[in-house]
Amino acid sequence: MTKSLIQQLSNYFSDYPTERCYIVFDSAGHPQLPAKFFELAGECDYQQFLPNGADLSSDIQPLIIELPLDMQHPFWQWLFQLPANEGVFWPIASGFDMETVLAHLRSMLQVTLPDGKKVNFRLFDPRVLSRWWPWQQQWQAEALVDLLKPIGCCWLPVVDEWQAILNPQPHNQMSIAPEWLMLSKDQLAQLNKASDKVLFANTRYHLYDYYPQVLAEYHPELIDLLIDQAIKVAQQQGMKSEYAMTQWVIFMFSMGPTFYQDNALTAYFSAYQEHQNDNQLIDNLMAVPADKWQQVYGRYNASGWFATPVSE
Repeated sequence: MTKSLIQQLSNYFSDYPTERCYIVFDSAGHPQLPAKFFELAGECDYQQFLPNGADLSSDIQPLIIELPLDMQHPFWQWLFQLPANEGVFWPIASGFDMETVLAHLRSMLQVTLPDGKKVNFRLFDPRVLSRWWPWQQQWQAEALVDLLKPIGCCWLPVVDEWQAILNPQPHNQMSIAPEWLMLSKDQLAQLNKASDKVLFANTRYHLYDYYPQVLAEYHPELIDLLIDQAIKVAQQQGMKSEYAMTQWVIFMFSMGPTFYQDNALTAYFSAYQEHQNDNQLIDNLMAVPADKWQQVYGRYNASGWFATPVSE
């Protein structure tokens, strides 16, 4: 896995030696960051990733840094030791300077929820970002060009591997707000189906009222569609009470759309199959130890939103 990233970066910069390499990392995602950066690469340029970053303490500041193309640099070597699925950093290649790249990334930071509240999308967190950008293989080249703009290529951790997203035509032209996720007609039809209006409304209200930070990891235009999808999956899996279905939806948003298929939770669902008590299942899941939930979250796969068949 690590060799794969080293090889990908080496091959890319061998083909494009005049481009620069930037790293975005989430300081809060690793106990040795950002201290390890300043220790091993204090000579390198860096900027705070968030425009309001000065309001955060230094140990949790997301940063964008420029690293030399020499993969033997001490900080590169330290980064290469980190498993991809820890989601601590993501590399960017660009022919543009740091200010240009950062300005583009910041233009995608803030989103507006349906209630009008503005929240920051965690663009600096590759665990969040990689949920949507890997679907780029389904996009037209024009959409990729508009999304990435000055970014020539970037690498995101997807499960246990690093996936490259290549921009066919890097540029720095201003345009309309970028498309975050482009759904095919079939995917849209699958998601956009009528659901029980009262259940949907109550679930939606509960999520926005009590879990705004969970929803902030999703593009606002997708949230209603995904709530509808999650309710259908909950019903298919035997959830009957509104309490059970609402909590199921929360699990899908916070732990992944296929959380219930994870091996770490097998025992809980086996017990449910014997007793068929949906409320008891949910109570048991809410008491699952944090380390088990971390395992489940570590295997989050955004494509699972579309992998589960939904009956008419």
